[in-house]
Amino acid sequence: MALFLDLDNTVLPSRLVYESTIQALAKDWEEKGYGSQTFFFENYEKARKITKDLLVGHSSNRLRILYFKNLIEAWKGELSVSHFELVFWLEGRYNFHFSYFLQEEKSNQPKWKDLFDLLLEVQTKTTICFVTNENLRTQGLKIRSFLPPELKFQFVCSEEVGLEKPSTKFFEYALSKVNESPKRSLIIGDNLDDDIEGGARVGIPSIHITEIFGSSGKVNSLPSRHGTEVFQTDQTISAINFALARLSQS
Repeated sequence: MALFLDLDNTVLPSRLVYESTIQALAKDWEEKGYGSQTFFFENYEKARKITKDLLVGHSSNRLRILYFKNLIEAWKGELSVSHFELVFWLEGRYNFHFSYFLQEEKSNQPKWKDLFDLLLEVQTKTTICFVTNENLRTQGLKIRSFLPPELKFQFVCSEEVGLEKPSTKFFEYALSKVNESPKRSLIIGDNLDDDIEGGARVGIPSIHITEIFGSSGKVNSLPSRHGTEVFQTDQTISAINFALARLSQS
């Protein structure tokens, strides 16, 4: 049996932490005398869009170092050794702030312990495999900062596959990684297009979560995709418990 878990906004509070990180980075930028926070926000988003538009569907479109390189190049009109020092400084500060805010979130939200305890229980019953549309370095830093060190799991990121979810190749590779069939697997994720559609394309039943710690916890059925069952809930913990019950019957 295998439980595939999306990482960002399913097991990690990435959306909230990302916003705090960019705000902190803009403050760093201003304090260094490079320009206003508004200038940074505007030009970072432009650089990010350039990368995303150029690399649609490619794993590298999420590399922050590309955003920072495009930002500095557009700002200066050219690049030099000192400009690359600035690119790497921005990347380092980004990673520092992201790890810091993850730690803050973990400390401030007691429900994370419940989720971590459940994951530690799950690893004794089935294979956990995190699947993510990100690069290895970024996700490795998140995992190191946030997840319990005793947790054991498999891991597949779009950078190593070369294609992003919902690519069929991505999910076929993930299945081969855990040596399991779709019928004896289940995927939990927050993105209907990437996680749910991607899983359904290869026959993996899925649970869509609308929040990590919602108030209901009720699991409902959604219309099937590609003949594969789809469910939905507002809690990652409820989704995992439901998945365990389903997998135990497979």
